[in-house]
Amino acid sequence: MTRPQHSEFHPFYLGYIQNVPEGNFLELLKENSLEVNSFFNDVKKEKQDFRYQPGKWTIRQIIMHLSDTERVMSYRALTIARGDVHATLSQMDENTFATHANVAGRTIQDLVNEFLVVREATSLLFGYMSEEQSAYKGNVLGHIITPRALGYIIIGHAMHHMNIVKNRYL
Repeated sequence: MTRPQHSEFHPFYLGYIQNVPEGNFLELLKENSLEVNSFFNDVKKEKQDFRYQPGKWTIRQIIMHLSDTERVMSYRALTIARGDVHATLSQMDENTFATHANVAGRTIQDLVNEFLVVREATSLLFGYMSEEQSAYKGNVLGHIITPRALGYIIIGHAMHHMNIVKNRYL
């Protein structure tokens, strides 16, 4: 799958996409899965509920956020790749999602396992998407986006949050 052009996504997502190295998309997705698994499973128990500031998410909430966001981004990619280019796809309020996602009593391993299951579904979705389908243009809140841009955003988003955890939590 070809790397997206700047015209295929809102400028807000540029940082995520720029974080993704060059290479075969499906291999990058697999490597990113392994990185997420290893990184979060190495977090010490005493850090799992740490907040670097009041009102910020815990590490367990961040892992849930990765799964939730990937589900939403994959749904958007599916909708557009399947030709429903007239659908106006809605915003995801990440703070509302986090407020209503119950991570109490869940271990890091459990949350990472859920992430990996979501990621496997994402891999299958993109693995059978044609190059032509990956370039279809859809609409998210009045902005053009393509499935391939969403795929790169998914990888870059996970990288972004791992960097935040490294720099502010650990």
